[in-house]
Amino acid sequence: MKTLLYILILSIFFNLNAKSYIFESNANNTVINTIRYPDGKEYIHSENTGLWKDSNGDYGNEKCIGVIKKNKNQSEVEVRCEHTNQNNEKFWTLKTRNSELHESGGGISTYIAGLENIKN
Repeated sequence: MKTLLYILILSIFFNLNAKSYIFESNANNTVINTIRYPDGKEYIHSENTGLWKDSNGDYGNEKCIGVIKKNKNQSEVEVRCEHTNQNNEKFWTLKTRNSELHESGGGISTYIAGLENIKN
């Protein structure tokens, strides 16, 4: 019983010390090619370049390549990006979004890999 209580207290302590991380990016999107199906669905290949910054004070450039699967007002976005920070260090992310809006919006950015000091 004491072990269970100890684990519970430790888990609460570590959760209270969690730090938020915010990553923001702005990019110009270019549609490279589109395939339109008879039922109205679209498969769109896009590329974009832009700028990013995070809550740790880092900033830099990004270039991305991705696919947008569009069905009427619903879209699924999957974009893979290479980011370079102010120290010329690189890291890679996967950005995904499922939404009713095709033009813009937030999503989930998943860290894939990093070089130099950007490991995690």
